[in-house]
Amino acid sequence: MSLNFRIARLSDVPPLIELENQSFKTDRLSVSSFRHFVRSDKSDLVVAISQRKVLGYYLLLYRQGTALARLYSLAISSKVRGRGYGRRLMEHAVEQAALRKKSVLRLEVRPDNKRAINLYQSLGFYKMAIKPHFYEDGSEALIFEKRLIPRQLGMKFKVPYYSQGTDFTCGPASLLMAMGALSKKVRPNLKAELQIWRESTTIFMTSGHGGCGPSGLALAAHRRGFQPEIWLSEDTAQFIEGVRTEAKKDILKLVQEDFRSQVRTNRIPVRTKRLKIGDLEKVARRGGVPIILISSYKITGTKAPHWVVLAGFDESYYYIHDPDLDTDIPRDAFEAAMSVPDMAFIPVKKSDFLKMAKFGKQRAQMVVNIFKA
Repeated sequence: MSLNFRIARLSDVPPLIELENQSFKTDRLSVSSFRHFVRSDKSDLVVAISQRKVLGYYLLLYRQGTALARLYSLAISSKVRGRGYGRRLMEHAVEQAALRKKSVLRLEVRPDNKRAINLYQSLGFYKMAIKPHFYEDGSEALIFEKRLIPRQLGMKFKVPYYSQGTDFTCGPASLLMAMGALSKKVRPNLKAELQIWRESTTIFMTSGHGGCGPSGLALAAHRRGFQPEIWLSEDTAQFIEGVRTEAKKDILKLVQEDFRSQVRTNRIPVRTKRLKIGDLEKVARRGGVPIILISSYKITGTKAPHWVVLAGFDESYYYIHDPDLDTDIPRDAFEAAMSVPDMAFIPVKKSDFLKMAKFGKQRAQMVVNIFKA
């Protein structure tokens, strides 16, 4: 029986729901989710067709601005199972991710699904992590990864992944990850995250709660027994252009000057420099873990400052931990869809990352490198 593949259409949703109910007892995609993914430009929902009937599908999710693809779901009709169609679907999914110029494809599988695990391993996937309490019934998930472009020489650090607990604490969450990579005594949690935010917030941002600047984060690391160093493209007040009133600007400048005074008192090194490819690698080889401010525009489409952690690199890519679980995935698919596979060790081309690592009209660059004391 011939099997053809094409991008799903809205008219495919009813047979897709039938397949979903036939294939899964829990963690099913809903009608609204399927409709969302049909329309989305951040995913590929592909159906397998034979004799005008939908016999299977796979769903790939893409992390915008990165080289990461995620196989979120795959299903085959019970009428044709055992005929090798699952392998053909997987092979096509790998080809589709490669066509999208992604370098890494990740997926999750239940530990008791031995047939699927054997299939993934035969196609070159390897286990990279375990995600506890991933499925609706409480089962853990094994996270598998396949390199679509061979990994080149580089480094991957043991940086624990931690997602931020609020919309405004990406800096503290990133700092906790960096400190956790250097000391087993660090236990990232919401209480520690909020404490760091209270210590290092700049009070005002473009909207909402204040964010954390490099001096505040460096001081928080110093107080916890680590040795930070700060890199700035310009050693001036940060985030000023997004604050509308002069009174707020004056307060923000006052807070930041106090931070800078404390940085000088504690003899925390501050370097004025522009990032070049190779700079972050040098920090890693000295035993440090960099946290870097980026503009989230390339990832989320919003021009907001956002802290991420360098978790590894090779010749062509940086691998970052992004603490933010923000997504446009429908809420009924959100909890399972957004997890470690999407946010940990995200591959980003080095040249693209350096473009991200600039914020505002001044294209400001800010890095806080964390070392053991």
